Amino acid sequence: LARTGFVPDQLSVYDWMTVGGAIDYVAKLQPRFDRAWSDELVAELGLDRSARARSLSRGMQARLAFVLGLSHRPDLVLLDEPLLGVDAVSHDAILGILARMRHELGSAMLVASHSLGDLARLTDRIAFIDRGRIVEEAATDELVANTKRIVLRPGPSTFAPPPETVHVARTDEALVVTVRNFSRDLLERVRAVAPSGTIDVVDLTIAEACTDRMRAMEVRT
Repeated sequence: LARTGFVPDQLSVYDWMTVGGAIDYVAKLQPRFDRAWSDELVAELGLDRSARARSLSRGMQARLAFVLGLSHRPDLVLLDEPLLGVDAVSHDAILGILARMRHELGSAMLVASHSLGDLARLTDRIAFIDRGRIVEEAATDELVANTKRIVLRPGPSTFAPPPETVHVARTDEALVVTVRNFSRDLLERVRAVAPSGTIDVVDLTIAEACTDRMRAMEVRT
């Protein structure tokens, strides 16, 4: 436990405590507590040590949760929706701290998050969990590079999705097929379904690649 840091999605301190009091309380419980590092986190995240926990905004609560969970320089950091509901300033400050811990301290991180756009900045690998089971796992860079949207115009009236299909969406003008493990062979197989129409291949951001997988899981549920 001394090597593990946990940052919950909600601040877990007595609401009558001050920021400084909560930090001092955790320091007594954590044998590896690093006062200098903790002070650096407090300064970088702009926390007021005299402020009561009950008076903190959601963003400031998230900042304090990070100080409490990371002040002992943990080797493993567990993060449960670390950016849920935080403001833009807190969002960037927290991502900066996590990036520093990864690169300067070598901390390993396990992040449970729906903030899809941040995953590329925080993670080496991404796993998708559907009803308690991992249904797909890949290196973050590979996930982005190998996921494409194939847009068929006009959309064929019938379409048998290839095994690589992640998600299918139909509009009035097109059929949009998101696929994993994109290849030229796959493209030609999809093209054969609508040989007389136009076909476009669209690169995706990490958020888009993840979102289509989550949409597919919602359909299966």
